[in-house]
Amino acid sequence: MAGRDRDSYPETPRGRGGDRAPARDDDRGGRARARDDDRDERPARGGRDRDDSRGGRSTFSYQKRDAATVRDRAQQGGKDFDQYLKTDAPGYVPHDNDNDIRILPPTWEDNTHYGLDIWVHYSVGPDRQTYLCLHKMKGEPCPICEERQRAARTDEEYAKELEPKRRVLMYLIDRKNERDGVHVWAAPWTIDRDILQISEDKRTGEVLSIDHPDEGYDISFIKSGTKDRTKYSGVSIARRESPLGKDSWLEVAVDKPLPTILNYFSYEHIAKEFGGGGSFTPKSDAPSRARDDDRDERPARGGRDRDDSRGRNADPVKLSWSDVHDMTMRELDAVIEAEGLSGRDIEDASDASELADAICAALDIDPPRSTKRASGDDDDTRSSDRARLDRMGRR
Repeated sequence: MAGRDRDSYPETPRGRGGDRAPARDDDRGGRARARDDDRDERPARGGRDRDDSRGGRSTFSYQKRDAATVRDRAQQGGKDFDQYLKTDAPGYVPHDNDNDIRILPPTWEDNTHYGLDIWVHYSVGPDRQTYLCLHKMKGEPCPICEERQRAARTDEEYAKELEPKRRVLMYLIDRKNERDGVHVWAAPWTIDRDILQISEDKRTGEVLSIDHPDEGYDISFIKSGTKDRTKYSGVSIARRESPLGKDSWLEVAVDKPLPTILNYFSYEHIAKEFGGGGSFTPKSDAPSRARDDDRDERPARGGRDRDDSRGRNADPVKLSWSDVHDMTMRELDAVIEAEGLSGRDIEDASDASELADAICAALDIDPPRSTKRASGDDDDTRSSDRARLDRMGRR
């Protein structure tokens, strides 16, 4: 209070007596009554009139989210890939060397086999997507088959790449990984043939019911090689019958028979993806013979312009490190199947990140360079990442 007279400060009533303290109590009481009188005229917090003791909650109705919607949202990735199967069952990826599986029985009407024959176009467009062949599966026009028919006149190699591949779709249990329950496998038709050949007793003509849920048999086979050089051998049937296992496994096949999980896309959608989102729009009513002078105007597989004297594709668009690491588990499974990948790191991966690392190692995809590091640190980082990938590839 240096330099100022105490009397220069306004007097503050202390409520201990005198005339001023009671007057303040009256004023405060008046203001309190005014607040009480005005209380009903003010809106509740949030701008809503209060109409109950909970402060307006009666105007809000919580909408519980559907489990399927949450699941689909959780499986989204950075890339929106089309799926040719509508199922939550994981795709089966055969292990290197020994495999032991149990095939589930067919659960749809008029079935004649435990598996369902499907025809598939692989590596379609720049994103290397997979589609069911509309012509083989439904007898409808297929843009890829039309392009194949036109290419057959002048470029047999390119036409062969466009052929739909026959696969045999089946539900199965991986006896080495039963904790994941039912898997779905689009198996090569050759291994299905080999299984059938050993299912029949050549002497008596009796056929073993290998897919019987209670009295069926486990199947063993050996896988070797990768990608186009993948081979299946040593197919054998267990000597003794055995039950399938959990009832819930069979319920998956009953609830979603194989024909119901097929996901067909329209002619227009496939044509657009086949052309890389460009202007390629094959016409279903186009003549089967294309003019030679139109050949260069047709896009190569994946919608890229042809760039050599044979009309072959330019180098295919490769997945990047970020592409792979933005994928969901289902998308990663599709890459594994399309590329024919296998190995200890892929089988032992416990999450999407580890599986993405293993796929990048198998496909020789280098991690991106960091733009935030100094040049010396950047070189060290690349060397470290490369060494880690090399170690994974040698396991």
